[in-house]
Amino acid sequence: MKAQFNNKAISVILFLFGFSLTVSTFLQSISMVCLLVFALMSSEVRANLKFAIKEPFIKISLLIYALFILGTLWTSAAIKDALHMLVKADIFLIAPVIFAIFYQPKYKISLYYGFACGVMLAVVISLVAYLFHLGFFTESGVHFYIYGKALRVFHSHTYQNYFAGLLSVGLLSILLEEQLTKFRRALYIIVISLCTFDIFFVIHGRGGQILYLLMLVILLLQWRFKLGMFFSAVILLLVVPLFVAFSPAVKDGIELYNSDLTKYQNGNFDTSMGGRWEFHKYSWQLIKHSPILGYGTGSYSNEYQSVTTKVSTTNPHNDYLWFGVELGVCGILLLVAFIFIAFKQAYRLVLPYRYIGIILVATYAVACFQNSFFTDRITGEAFIVFISSLLASSRYQKKTSLHNDNMKEYK
Repeated sequence: MKAQFNNKAISVILFLFGFSLTVSTFLQSISMVCLLVFALMSSEVRANLKFAIKEPFIKISLLIYALFILGTLWTSAAIKDALHMLVKADIFLIAPVIFAIFYQPKYKISLYYGFACGVMLAVVISLVAYLFHLGFFTESGVHFYIYGKALRVFHSHTYQNYFAGLLSVGLLSILLEEQLTKFRRALYIIVISLCTFDIFFVIHGRGGQILYLLMLVILLLQWRFKLGMFFSAVILLLVVPLFVAFSPAVKDGIELYNSDLTKYQNGNFDTSMGGRWEFHKYSWQLIKHSPILGYGTGSYSNEYQSVTTKVSTTNPHNDYLWFGVELGVCGILLLVAFIFIAFKQAYRLVLPYRYIGIILVATYAVACFQNSFFTDRITGEAFIVFISSLLASSRYQKKTSLHNDNMKEYK
């Protein structure tokens, strides 16, 4: 009875977690805490932990967190800053628990349904707001005030576009590989169309738009390489120019980039892209001065401020540089190894999950050149949960299949 209650609770919490990714950071945090509590109460999950720890993906995750802990020994940061970074990166520490949950494939369905519902809620609301010129989404998401305190729901353009794109290519992967009923096929096509329109015509966010195009190209090349090359060329040479010509969201993104570039060349660094270029330039300088082990866990903000005061930041908007400043080349190599191992294990998945896994890893690897997708709470947790749901459930299915084959042979 207790086990059944735990199983249902985990399913419900995973639905809420998936739903929260595009809706509420607060709900996401509560869901993650509850998920860990109920997972550790489950004898089934605890039993699977010994298998999860042996997984290459989990080993590299724990190595990354171990390096962050070791980084506190030579950090130049205050204790509170070092602890803040350890908390920020704790998803690498709890990855084994997340992985152990998904040894039972049934749980990933709850996660995916919750994610789809959350994304579509955000997409539909933004489309309705677009039709009525309400300006619902902004760069900082949607916020309102209660007793003078700002509470935020939904997210900024980067997360909105990325998650809508991920749902879209996930459904497209299924369309390409599975036989579906007419109703499901029509439903998937409608959802994909709404997500695509929302990304390119409603939400202003060039980063998310570029990542969505990358998702489509990676999917098509995996599906049928030669045919994928043709369709990718059509998208890039025909569809994208049409978006540039007719989409205000795309036009604004290009104009903003050109404006940022002009201002940067004229000495104005306080823009979206100008700030990033400054962060990256001075981060490289810091890495050159302490290349092997960096300045220690939580040190980025203070070290950055010690070399420039032109544009202040606590985040270089580049995970490779963030790891490099705080943990040196050792940190960068571990992050690259983390990405490589995730990619290698995703490549071994069955279709259509292989498509989705490779897209997830590849787009995160690219996004981290201009954003902190792995160290950000929203996208960092999303990555560990989604990639674990793919890798762990696949391992379970292979073991079950092997066991069934052995039983048949025995009989």
